Amino acid sequence: MMGMGRGEGIHPRVFWPDGVKKNTCKPKSKARLERVANAIAAHLENHPHDEMSAARLSNLKRQIGEMR
Repeated sequence: MMGMGRGEGIHPRVFWPDGVKKNTCKPKSKARLERVANAIAAHLENHPHDEMSAARLSNLKRQIGEMR
């Protein structure tokens, strides 16, 4: 995009005064992560060999554990 400086464009960015991009994403809630983990656990009961879902569940459990 011609003529657009930093922080301009269709995906605007927020920068701290030192030029580092600020994370503007809302933090995930613990309740939401627990609901997703429960849904994946139920899925794994029917599909025990689904390695991708098992890895996702492991990652979610780690994230939930770090929130406590």
